[in-house]
Amino acid sequence: MMNRLSKPVCWWMPEKRAMWTVIVAVALIAGYLTIPVRAEACCFYNSADDKITVKFSCGVFCWNVWDLSPGEHKCRPGKEGCVTLYHNKKDFCELLPVAKHGWVNVYHVQDKGVAESKDENGNTTNVCEFDWGK
Repeated sequence: MMNRLSKPVCWWMPEKRAMWTVIVAVALIAGYLTIPVRAEACCFYNSADDKITVKFSCGVFCWNVWDLSPGEHKCRPGKEGCVTLYHNKKDFCELLPVAKHGWVNVYHVQDKGVAESKDENGNTTNVCEFDWGK
């Protein structure tokens, strides 16, 4: 009795070797596609003692709007972009650039809000001050 695996699978694979070559190739391609890629995200931290509004834009169909309570943070996977920060909808920090793996830390000193944009190594790339008024 002949083994089923030795029969041709398709007209273009008359040999058992060709069938195993295709199986190995498909397994390698599937394995390559399941390898995780390095995550890319930018995060926003509210280190102040009051709520802030974060509007992040990274393209035409890419944006987020969050209200962050004190001590809260949110991350947006995927892209770099620009952020606009509000406190009490008054003075704001507009279009502060954020790197792919970077983050923005918001805190306030006396009557000024400070937003620091940092790159993936923790180096401050941009600083924006805005009126914190209650």
